[in-house]
Amino acid sequence: MYYTKECKKSCDVVRQLLKTNMKMRRACEAVVLINKSIQSQQIKFNRFSGCERPSCRISCRNEFELKQYTMSTSRKMFFSYISQKADEIEQLKETLVETENEFYAS
Repeated sequence: MYYTKECKKSCDVVRQLLKTNMKMRRACEAVVLINKSIQSQQIKFNRFSGCERPSCRISCRNEFELKQYTMSTSRKMFFSYISQKADEIEQLKETLVETENEFYAS
C-alpha cells in the first residue's frame, strides 16, 4: 500500500519509519566494524601467543581478554538496540497500514 500526501498522519509515520530504519542500519554497520575489530584482535593475539617470553604472552593475553570483553559487551548493547529498532519498525508499519486503511475507508 502506498501512502498519500493528502494523509498527513501517514506522512509522519513514513518519516518516522525512515528515521528508525536509518538508525538501525547505522547500528548494524557498527556491529560489522566491531566484528572486524574482534577478528583483528584475535589474529594479533594468535601471533603473540607463540612468543618465547612468558611475560610477553601474559601481558598480551590480559590485554586481549580486556579488549575482547569490552567489544563483546558493546556488541551485545548494539544487538539489543537493533532489536528495539526492529520492533519499532514493525509497529510503524502496522500503524501505516492502519492509517492508510482509515484514510481510504473515509
